[in-house]
Amino acid sequence: MKVGDLVKKSKGAFDLGLTGIILEIVTNQVGNTIVTVSCEEGIRNWYSEVVEVINDELSLEQLEQVAGGMPQERYAAWRAEFLNESR
Repeated sequence: MKVGDLVKKSKGAFDLGLTGIILEIVTNQVGNTIVTVSCEEGIRNWYSEVVEVINDELSLEQLEQVAGGMPQERYAAWRAEFLNESR
């Protein structure tokens, strides 16, 4: 699971079945990994255990959604990493 992946919330009652694109993955001080996802309903924070990747490759439209939901500094870092991975 990585930033930019298309994911679905597959467990739990709240937001069950929603899909979105990962904006950020952070492990908190107690060891829980929180995935920040941009979906049609807005930005959501979900535990990684309730999220599954449903597509490893993003379309150009999906990439634009990721770029549009990020602050400029974070987008610049993400873009550089993304471009370097394709080399």
